[in-house]
Amino acid sequence: MKSKKIFFLVFLLLVITGCKATYNIDIYNDEVNEEFSFFEDDTSKWDSSSIGKAEEYGPSEYVPLSKTYREKVQDELALQTQAFVGMGEYYYKKTLLSSDTKLGIKYNYVYKLDEYNDSFIANSCFEYFNVVKDDKDSSGNQRYILSTSKGFNCMDKYNNLDLVTVKFSTNHDVISTNSDRSENGYYYWDINKNNATNKSIYIELNVQEANTKEKNKIFNKTLLIVFISVAILIFIVIIFLRKRDKRNNEI
Repeated sequence: MKSKKIFFLVFLLLVITGCKATYNIDIYNDEVNEEFSFFEDDTSKWDSSSIGKAEEYGPSEYVPLSKTYREKVQDELALQTQAFVGMGEYYYKKTLLSSDTKLGIKYNYVYKLDEYNDSFIANSCFEYFNVVKDDKDSSGNQRYILSTSKGFNCMDKYNNLDLVTVKFSTNHDVISTNSDRSENGYYYWDINKNNATNKSIYIELNVQEANTKEKNKIFNKTLLIVFISVAILIFIVIIFLRKRDKRNNEI
């Protein structure tokens, strides 16, 4: 019940007003930077009040009455929201999103890769969510595999959530993914009410970081340049010595 209530607080604003959200997953080396942002871009709703009741949590627990969306954003910023399923003391960092066209909150937490299995938000939106370090593939490369069950549950739980864009980036080589599109090294899943029940996320990565391989390429290239430079230097020395010997013989 406690984790349910915390999740309810996180997404309270999604219930009381129509919202869009972005979910960013950045896997770099052995860390996962998770960012979840929701916002309302209809400025006419920012200062309107709403009335609601959290029936699931008992008759004495109410959504605050006669508060505006803007006030509820401020209330949510003041709350602590756990970053792990079933674990307290680890909380999301929250940042206010405020501009002329957007008002909302960004949640952020950096996990070790083997901790990301317990991401509170990811596990709340998918029935099954898993990140594993798998055996080697046919090329001998070890893989990271991120996978979910089919069905983005948060779209069903929160009727006023209109669109969620999942954005993924990494410094590992991407072996396979079921993303809807890719642009400039980023992979995207576009989740809306029409496709949410069929949506899943699958990402397969090479364990070796692309940066490490790039460093190896640079090292090999540098080694080749050094070898060629030494060979040229030796060639020049040989030519010089031969000319000197020929000059000495003529004398």
